[in-house]
Amino acid sequence: MTRGQLYSVPMNLSGLVYLGMHERAIDRCRTHPEEVSQFFDQSILRHGGDTFISVLYWMCNHGDKEIPIDLLKVMLEINPEVVGWCGKQGHSLCGTALSVVVKRLFSFNVMGEDARTWIENLSEALRLMLEAKPEGASIAASDYPGTLPLNEALRCNGLARTAPSHFISSFRNLFNAYPDAVSCRNRQGRFSLHIACIYNRHYAKEASGFIFSLLLGAYPNAAKERDSYEKFPLHYQLDFESQIETNRVLDAHSLAALDLLLPAASQCNVLLGADDKDRTPFGHVCQTIMELEESNRDDQRQKLEALALLKMSMCFLLLKEKPEVVNFLNQES
Repeated sequence: MTRGQLYSVPMNLSGLVYLGMHERAIDRCRTHPEEVSQFFDQSILRHGGDTFISVLYWMCNHGDKEIPIDLLKVMLEINPEVVGWCGKQGHSLCGTALSVVVKRLFSFNVMGEDARTWIENLSEALRLMLEAKPEGASIAASDYPGTLPLNEALRCNGLARTAPSHFISSFRNLFNAYPDAVSCRNRQGRFSLHIACIYNRHYAKEASGFIFSLLLGAYPNAAKERDSYEKFPLHYQLDFESQIETNRVLDAHSLAALDLLLPAASQCNVLLGADDKDRTPFGHVCQTIMELEESNRDDQRQKLEALALLKMSMCFLLLKEKPEVVNFLNQES
C-alpha cells in the first residue's frame, strides 16, 4: 500500500480492521459501538456490503494471520446478531458470518504446526460465535440456498479427513447449537444423513463413526427418507457410480457406516427402493457381486467376500420383514 492509499483509508472501524490495527479497532468498537452493526465500508477494497466478522476473517486469511479473538469477542459483546447476518448478494462473502468461518474451518485439508494453529484459532472463533448467537446455526447460507452450517460442515470434508478430533469437537458445537438441523431438508430434499453418505469416503474412520452415530441417534427416520432424486441415504453410501476397479464401495469408512446405517434402513421399501434411474441398494450389491465374480481377479477377492456378507445381511433383514420375498431374492441372486 502506498502512502497516498494509506492516507485515503478512513480511521473508522472499517479502516482499522483493513489496516490490521486491532487494538485501535477494539477501542473504536467501545467508543463507536454503532459501527459494529454497519456493513464494511464500501470505499475500502471491494467489500462494501460484507459483514465485519466476514471481512475480519477474509483479511486475516489473505494476510496469513489468525483471526484476532479479542477483537471478535468485543464485537460479539456489542452485537451478537451479526453472527447470523448475510453479506449483500453478489459480494465476495455473501454467506452468513458464521457460515464463512464454518466453510474455512471444515475445509482445512492440510496439517502441520501452522495449520494446527489456524484450526485452533478458527475453532475458537466458531465456539465464540455459537455461544454469542446459537440461533446463527439455524440460518442457511445465502450463497448455497438451504444449506445450514451443520450440512456445510459435512460438505466441506477436509477437516474430517486431516484432523478428526478437531472436526468432532467443532461439529458437536454446531449440532448442540441447533440439533434440529439434522431433520431439515436442503434445496435438493436431502437430510444431513444423505450428505454424510455422499461425502463419507473422504472422512477419517474416527470422524465417520462419530458422524453416523450422532445423525442416526438424533434423527433415525432420515435413513428411510428419499431426496429429490428418489434416493435414500443408502443409495449414496453404496455409491452407484463406483467401478469394480476401485475399493470405494467397501473401504473402511463405508463398512463402518453400513454397520450403523443398515439397521436403521432395514425396510423392504428402502433396500428394494428404486431411485430416479431405477437402481435399488439390494440390486446394486447383487450386480457388483456378479461383476466381481466375472472378473475373477484375486485382488478383488476380499471385496467380493465383504459384499457377499453385506448381501446376506440385506437378505436376512428383508426376509425378517416379509418372508414372501424369498422368490424375488432368489431371482435377483
